[in-house]
Amino acid sequence: QMPIRDGMWATGRIREEEQEHIPILGLSAFAMESDKQAALDSGMDAYLTKPFSPEGLKAVLLQVLH
Repeated sequence: QMPIRDGMWATGRIREEEQEHIPILGLSAFAMESDKQAALDSGMDAYLTKPFSPEGLKAVLLQVLH
């Protein structure tokens, strides 16, 4: 929990400045559906909650990178 400049803030800044799409995967302990939706609404490509398995991470990375 970063007080001002969290991952959603950083995602917004990246999206404002990017020249071509940069894949962004959010990783968080917040597991509510509203947390996931807020992350996706901020411009993240995917959102994974902690703890996560190596297989789960691999699946999301493959989704984001394709």
